[in-house]
Amino acid sequence: ILTDNTYEVNKAVTSVQFSPDRRWIASGGYEIIKIWDAENGGTRKTLKIAGHNGYIRDIDFNFDGSKLVSGASGANYNSVKIWSVGSDGALSLLHTLSGRTVIFSPDGEYVASGGGTDSVIRIWNVTDGGMLRTLTGHTSSIRSLAFTPDGNTLASGSHDETIRLWDVDQGIVISVISTQDLYFNGI
Repeated sequence: ILTDNTYEVNKAVTSVQFSPDRRWIASGGYEIIKIWDAENGGTRKTLKIAGHNGYIRDIDFNFDGSKLVSGASGANYNSVKIWSVGSDGALSLLHTLSGRTVIFSPDGEYVASGGGTDSVIRIWNVTDGGMLRTLTGHTSSIRSLAFTPDGNTLASGSHDETIRLWDVDQGIVISVISTQDLYFNGI
């Protein structure tokens, strides 16, 4: 059992993710990320996040576990951070971006983010943190993102009661699925 996850103000665990090799578990809470040893449950690294004001809402490792992306939100605040993961589980900041909901592309070259103060999905280059393109069409907050295994299609779920499928390279909507009153928090 993993215990003592977050900052003393609030102990809620708001996100969790295994590294691809199952060596680490990353957990997020109020302004904090912890890296756990998945085998024995011990805390490896604790990182009180400067600039992540609020709850870490989403965490994702890239394909080889060498990078971690985190999305946070608070009152009138959203941010995404890309971290390098050391062999000992230590995190070092690479880039600060915008959004709340995050996911790496399967090849680890891009991060998709959404759920910021607008209804736009942004595709970011992991190497330099540059924004590659925006995907527009939702009319409310983005709550969930998922790539196909080949990374060519991105699915997004929104409070606008739709799932949209996007051609990532073209930046266009392939399909819109109406969820008819289904409230989204995950795909």
